[in-house]
Amino acid sequence: MQELPYNLNELTWDKDHLKNKQNKYCYCGNEYTEDKPMIRCSTCQQLFHGDCVQCLPKPLLFGDNFGTFTCSICNGGTESYERKGLSWIIIVHLVIYNLIKKAQIEDSKKTEKDRREHYYFRWKEDVCAFIDDYWDYLLPDKQRKMNIYIKSPWFIYAASFFIGSATWNNTIASVLSTHSNIFLSGFEKFKQSGKKKTKNI
Repeated sequence: MQELPYNLNELTWDKDHLKNKQNKYCYCGNEYTEDKPMIRCSTCQQLFHGDCVQCLPKPLLFGDNFGTFTCSICNGGTESYERKGLSWIIIVHLVIYNLIKKAQIEDSKKTEKDRREHYYFRWKEDVCAFIDDYWDYLLPDKQRKMNIYIKSPWFIYAASFFIGSATWNNTIASVLSTHSNIFLSGFEKFKQSGKKKTKNI
């Protein structure tokens, strides 16, 4: 797309440039969405719906400001996105935040008495599974798989190994257990290990 269906310069933004009075955003010109994440162009500062952005390897995550996005209007017809390096604690925090957001959206469709007061997740089945699914999105410069070739006088052996799946899974467990000021264990509530929630979300 080369042109927006509205005049970007005529939009009236709040002081933090989070929302505009005309409620026009993105390539489509539709309104701001609370239940779906949006991403900001680093050049024009407009917000774009994750569903309208084409350059991401996976659907946009809530709260993901750890990259530089340039819309196709500002970038000569082609979108660009550059991921910033993420520490494991930021990745875990971002993942749990999105698990909570998803649960909150699901709960919003229920009656008030059926909604959960707190949200707990299993570190392996929920957190690690999410990271595994979003690996190329969160960690584009890190490979999970490598080819190893072993040569000897008798044979050449080639094999593929998933790099340290156990190692990075253990790293996630360590991040959760050593940052109790951020991640609250559900052990006392459920009397079983592996359930975590993020504090103050």
